[in-house]
Amino acid sequence: VRELASRLQVIKTTDVHTDTVIMWINIYNYQSKQHREQQALLDLISILVAEWGPKVQHIVCGGDWNASISPRTGYSTDSLTSTADKRLSTWLKSNSMNTLKTVEPINPTWCSHSHEQSAVLDRFLVRLPNTPTCMVLPAQHVVHDHSIICMSLDAVSYTHLRAHETLMN
Repeated sequence: VRELASRLQVIKTTDVHTDTVIMWINIYNYQSKQHREQQALLDLISILVAEWGPKVQHIVCGGDWNASISPRTGYSTDSLTSTADKRLSTWLKSNSMNTLKTVEPINPTWCSHSHEQSAVLDRFLVRLPNTPTCMVLPAQHVVHDHSIICMSLDAVSYTHLRAHETLMN
């Protein structure tokens, strides 16, 4: 369990003005060749969503899933990666996860050094009032081999913190 937990960061925030509670989950999933570990991490997220989902208004779960639900470029259809993709797709349709919307960029988030293979391996799963947009930033991450993705959140999900001067009154 400790090893699984090292691949997730879970934060619960409360908007001080509206009492809106958001559960934020960041994932760094195992590689496709690590079948059991990959499934175990997905199962752990299912447990978190099942336990905390009823206690929060919104859920934002994103990161590197090391699997794709979009078509890949340059991959064999009968491989470890296709098995990981099927695993993720099946998990997303499961009862515990089907209340979340998948938000992912159109452009690939990973590309091989030779540029012969590419895939969308990074995405968000959200339970929000509106479906946000997601895009790949043009700059490559300085440490990791994946592109940086970002998602726009509607102001309905949170309120802006008031200016420091108004909080002092």
